[in-house]
Amino acid sequence: YGLNHYNADETRFYGSAILTRELDVAAKHSVNTGFSFIFGEFSENLYDRQMERTEKVPGVFAEYTYKPHENLTVMAGIRSDFHNRFGTFFTPRVHLRYKAGKHVTLRGSAGKGARTANVLSENNYLIASARPLQWTADVFQEKAWNYGIALVQNYLLWNRELQLNAEYFRTDFQTQVVVDRETSASNIILAPLNGKSFSNSLQFDVRYQPIERFDVLLAYRHNDVKQTIGGELLEKPLTSRYKGLITFNYTSNLKKWMFDYTIQFNGGGRIPRVHEEWMDRIDIPGDFFEFSPYTVMNAQITKYFRYWNVYLGAENFTDFRQKNPVAGADDPFGQHFDATNVWGPVKGRRVYMGLRFTLNYE
Repeated sequence: YGLNHYNADETRFYGSAILTRELDVAAKHSVNTGFSFIFGEFSENLYDRQMERTEKVPGVFAEYTYKPHENLTVMAGIRSDFHNRFGTFFTPRVHLRYKAGKHVTLRGSAGKGARTANVLSENNYLIASARPLQWTADVFQEKAWNYGIALVQNYLLWNRELQLNAEYFRTDFQTQVVVDRETSASNIILAPLNGKSFSNSLQFDVRYQPIERFDVLLAYRHNDVKQTIGGELLEKPLTSRYKGLITFNYTSNLKKWMFDYTIQFNGGGRIPRVHEEWMDRIDIPGDFFEFSPYTVMNAQITKYFRYWNVYLGAENFTDFRQKNPVAGADDPFGQHFDATNVWGPVKGRRVYMGLRFTLNYE
């Protein structure tokens, strides 16, 4: 990262054992129990500041499943972990699956989650900025409650299966590492959440095969992601407000040819605001803190032979690129250099071809 040297080493071990027991002959009730163990050693160095730590996390868990008939499944579980740095914490969870008739399936889930956030390694891209990072701890525990519901429908349309999916998920963070690039003109701050932080995701998708061997997927996801940054509830920077996807896949008879075509739609979003101290020093257009929606298209053709295949494809063949992704690129050691506000493709059209061999040992 230029003059900023960041070195990190990690050694990690994970092991678990699970015991499953059915409580009755009809298998309506079953229980899973088990334990796990996580061991990790971390060593990081940034700005000549050496940080080392060891994590030991033994845990136990239990899961109960109730399935009175084929149309209903209820699963409830809880686990307890004993972290050598964060102490003991519990994470409950419940899942439900209900088949409402021949064509409709309803799924729901709710629970709590916790994870260890490695503050520097997960945000190392921020080092590519003239502003140094400021942080209070190199490791932090994030906790959140999440809830979701999904509806799956299967029908026949012109004697071919049509699948319709709709799902909604929400996450409410209790603790979180927040990247604050807007409060200070001299530093990028990595700090614990002080306020609200949540994520709402609503998704729809349709899958259909209008003719034999021709698959079509249409998908749309709306994102509402907000964090408290500098005492103000704001949209999370560089996050698209929506995403869309259209894919077409056709395979010829006997799988001699395969054609893939993908269209990705990306909604606009917010760019971190420049601190007031910088506003008078640089010329900023009014729409600088927003990025516009954009579309990326990819395609690939594959020809199959007995033991090998050849393919030709193109990525981003509309040649869309983010303009000026690096601020202050003409002065890489200046105080306004910043390569962290990348929200779109920085490489243009890319054409490629390749050859694959399949080794058959039969």
